[in-house]
Amino acid sequence: MNLEPDFEYGILVSEGEVASEGKVCRQDQLFRFHDSDVANNKSIKLAAKKGTRIMFIGGEPLNNQVLM
Repeated sequence: MNLEPDFEYGILVSEGEVASEGKVCRQDQLFRFHDSDVANNKSIKLAAKKGTRIMFIGGEPLNNQVLM
């Protein structure tokens, strides 16, 4: 799967934890990838233990600022 260069990407960890580029995302956390995290706009490197479950999300950036 090729990543779209102008899209935003993230993961939601539903079980376990995931590491990417020295950052750790734990269960029930949402991790947003920045342009620099997407190697050559083709891949994102993740490390996780067996049994970890994630939801990979992505799409065109929103035109409005996201407030949470």
